[in-house]
Amino acid sequence: GGDLTLSHITVDGGAVWSGELNSATPAGRTNTGLAASAPLIKVDGSMALRGGTALQNNDRSSSGGGVYVAGTLTMTGGEISNNRAYGDTAGVNGGGVYVTTSGTFSMNSGSISDNHAANYGGGIHITGRGAFTMTGGDISGNMAMSGLSNTGRGGGVGLAGGIFTLTDGNILNNYATLY
Repeated sequence: GGDLTLSHITVDGGAVWSGELNSATPAGRTNTGLAASAPLIKVDGSMALRGGTALQNNDRSSSGGGVYVAGTLTMTGGEISNNRAYGDTAGVNGGGVYVTTSGTFSMNSGSISDNHAANYGGGIHITGRGAFTMTGGDISGNMAMSGLSNTGRGGGVGLAGGIFTLTDGNILNNYATLY
C-alpha cells in the first residue's frame, strides 16, 4: 500500500532456460535457474519505474510474471523483459505486466519486451476495470501461446475488459497463436 520508486536498479528473478526449444512454453525445456510463485513486484500502492531499471527473468506459474498491478504503476523509462506467466491451465495472463480490475498503468517511455504468457497478453494484460495508457515506449517481441487449446491471444497487449488508451509509442513484432 506504500509508494515505491525504482531507478538504476536490476531486479532479476533468476530464471535461466536452456536446452531444446519447448513449443508449449517458448523457452528451453529446462529451467536451470528459479521458478517463482510470485511476480517480481506486486503494486498495491503506487510505483514509479524510471530509467536504468530492469525487471527481468522471472518465471511465474500464475498471472503477472514481471509486475502485478493492483494499484498504480507509472513507467517513465527502464525495461520489463524476459518474464513468463505459465501454468497448466488457461487463465494465466500478463507475462510482463498484469493489470487487475483495480489497477492503472501509465507507460510514457521504456520497453516491455520478450515476455511470454500462456493465455492473454504476452507483454501486458488488462482485465476488468483496469486501465492502461501508453504515451510512449516500446512493446515488442512478446508472445502469448501455450500447448493448451484456445489460448494465446494478444501477443503484445491483451485486453479482457478495462480501458486501453494509445496516443504514442510502438507495439511491434509480438506474436500470439490465436488472434
